Amino acid sequence: MVNLVAMKLMDARQFDLALQLLRAAQPNHPGDFWINQNLGPVYYLLPDRRLDESVRFFTAALASWETGAAYLNLGAALFDLQRYAEAEQAFRAALRLQPDYAQAHSCLAETLTAFSHHI
Repeated sequence: MVNLVAMKLMDARQFDLALQLLRAAQPNHPGDFWINQNLGPVYYLLPDRRLDESVRFFTAALASWETGAAYLNLGAALFDLQRYAEAEQAFRAALRLQPDYAQAHSCLAETLTAFSHHI
């Protein structure tokens, strides 16, 4: 139920409220995939983006359940932190789980391009 309310709050762009709700629930359910997976985008979407926190919670979500979407989200946060090698690994992990995941292919291509220009 917490996750459904948090997702509705995020849809309404009420990121601070979603963060408060999820942070209150997370200590009682530290291994809950959906709480951690929803904390990731909340930190990512806050006006003062906290990408390191986003990475932390996407990683925590993946510890309990590996999904292509979770790896894609992790990769996006790592990309924005300009941690291109790690982003590449995340996008490749998404593709191992879902070889036809078009968005992961696109993000991987963008990451490889950025990485080649960054070197």
